[in-house]
Order: sequence, then structure tokens, then C-alpha cells
Amino acid sequence: MNILFVNMYYYPNIMGGAERSLQLLAETLVRRGHSVSVYTLDGATCSSLSSPEDINGVTVYRGYSKAIYERRILGHKKPLYKILNGLHSVRNPAANADLKVVFDAARPDVVHTNNPVSISYWIWKYARARGARVVHTLRDYWLLDPTTVLGRSPGWFTTLFRAYTRRLSRSVDFVTAPSAYVLNEFSSRGYFPSSSANVVVNAVDVDLELLESCRAAHAARSGGPVVFLYAGQLTPAKGVDGLLSTFASLASPDVRLVVCGAGELESLVKETAAADPRVSFLGKLTSEELAAEYNKADVVVVPSQWAEPFGRIVIEAAQYAVPCIGTDRGGIPEIIRTLQCGEVYAAEDWDALRSLLEKFTDREVIASQIKALPHTLPAYSLDTQAAAFERIYEA
Repeated sequence: MNILFVNMYYYPNIMGGAERSLQLLAETLVRRGHSVSVYTLDGATCSSLSSPEDINGVTVYRGYSKAIYERRILGHKKPLYKILNGLHSVRNPAANADLKVVFDAARPDVVHTNNPVSISYWIWKYARARGARVVHTLRDYWLLDPTTVLGRSPGWFTTLFRAYTRRLSRSVDFVTAPSAYVLNEFSSRGYFPSSSANVVVNAVDVDLELLESCRAAHAARSGGPVVFLYAGQLTPAKGVDGLLSTFASLASPDVRLVVCGAGELESLVKETAAADPRVSFLGKLTSEELAAEYNKADVVVVPSQWAEPFGRIVIEAAQYAVPCIGTDRGGIPEIIRTLQCGEVYAAEDWDALRSLLEKFTDREVIASQIKALPHTLPAYSLDTQAAAFERIYEA
């Protein structure tokens, strides 16, 4: 089967969990015998579609958008680029022309869009006109609010914006999301009225031998401080400030908090680490560096104050036999309860978080939390996810 993914970014331009999830899915489908291509707008120079890249068997066509490259890749925050990103989401003539070339080369049976912001949702109608099956995965809330944060845009603008994007969504054959929460958010607002829909969770490269060795390592940790790990964007929406103040209230000297990431609260994290020797700040890590931190950690904390569409860190940590303390927002509680590994608390209830941090200082509690993982983690394997999408593609 010929499958074309459409997303604003692709490896090595990993902006978040969505890009990592897409890369893993694309490469797994190649391994399962499919012809997989990706069209993205993160090129550094004017588009050269006649010479696509081969990345682990995936054919990558990189278009070029100065607005995306300058604003997203280089970090230049000029207002003009933000305006252009928004306008191009409605119509992007350059990307439309690129996609016609890509269609002629890739001849997709299925077009699977993920985050085509700035590429424009024109792709849905065009793919249908070319006879391809159209599948869309909801990885954020952009169709509900162009800021991707619900409620941030003015009410009058949100009303107009949703009327427009609801109409566009009629061209999708099948819509998926990594959590039931996200699907319900869209269906309750009248999106994708003619589409079939299902939850297809994100995945990790499940290694049960690695899991067992990590479980054994946890069992052998009889002493030393309990290490809590936070990894993600350093923003109020992620709850980093509340986590820092709650951790500071713990009386025990035998605990550590390791913070990884970048964002507007970086200075606060550095100040806290300088004042409290129990707190360490490591900055933004590569995938390999983060894996090493999972190996050292005892518990991952996800104090998100916004509705995470999924929460990839929860399953990544589980691969290393690390339980999770997470809020009840978005898809986070769905994963923790499916894995049976961790605890959920009400967001903004910092007393509840403090109680859970204290609870997990007991290593016997940690050991009991990770018992089910060999049976529950395979639900998030790459092959399980790929098989689910194959059924959707072939329906």
C-alpha cells in the first residue's frame, strides 16, 4: 500500500511528541511492507521535490516556507511570520503546488494527515479528488482554536474559525485520536460528521527484556534518595511552577527532583535548583539522554494543567519500569489506568500531589506499581498501533 503522511515537521525536526509518534509509525509501516512517504514544510531552502530524502526507508519530501523556517526552526518571533502561518493554514499556494508534484510521484492510496497547519487543509479535498482515502489524526486542538490552547482566542473569532474548520472536516473519511478525550472534544462540537472514528493510541518500541531488567534494577534499589523526574516544556500550562513549589514543601532530605526541558519558566527552575540542592536542572535533552534519565528515575511526574491530547512521556517512562504521577487532564489518566502503573490526581490540587509524592517515597509502593507492566505495556507497541492503522487504511 502507498501511504502519504502530511505534517508540518518531520525528523530530524522533532518539535514534540507528535513528530516522534509520526516517525515511529512511518518507519514501522515500512518494516511491515508498505511504501511510505512524508510531505512536510520544514525545509531549509526552496523546495527540491525532485530529490527527496530517504530516512530509514521513508521517502521525505520537504517543502519550504520562510515563515515556518524562520519562526519555528530558527526561533525568530516576528509577528509577520505568525500571521503568515495562520493565513497559510487557510490557503498556501506554494504547498498546494508541491503536493500535486508529490501526488504524481508517490501515487498514494491513503493520505494520512497529522498536523498540516500552514500546509492548509485543502489537502483533504484534493486527496479525495485524486481518489485517495483520507485519514486524519487529531494531535492537538488547532481545529478548535488556532493557538491550540482552548479558550485562548476571542469568542467571536473562535465561533467563525470553528464554523470554517467544521466545514473542512467533512472531507475526511476516518478520524483518529490518541485518546478518547480528544475524540469526544471534537465530536461534541460537530466535527467530522461524516467520518468514521476510533481511538488509536501512540506507541513506543516495546522491549520486554529491557522492561524486565529495569524492574529488577528497581527491586535492587534498597537505599538512596527517591528520584522524581519531570521532562517537558517549562511553562505554566505544564504545571512546572506548581510542581516546584509542592516539591519544596516536602520535608524529607532523601528525595530528588530532576527537571528536563526548555521554556519560559527556565529561570525559575534554575533559581529553585540553586536554592535547593535536592533539585537538578538538565535543560533540553536528546532522546538518548532522556532514556538515561528514565533509567535513573524512580517516578515520573506529569503535573499538566491543560488537557494533554495524549502524554507520550507516560508510556516512555513505563518502558523503563518507571511509574507516573499525573493529573486528570486530557489523555493522561487514560494511559495511567490502562498501564495500571501510577496514580492520578485532580489538577490544581497541589495538596493531593504532595500526598502522592510522599506516598511514592516508599520503594515498596513503587515496586507494587510496576507489577502489571509486562501485561499492559504491549497495548502501546508499535506493531499494535500499525495494525490498527492498517485496518483503517484498508476499510
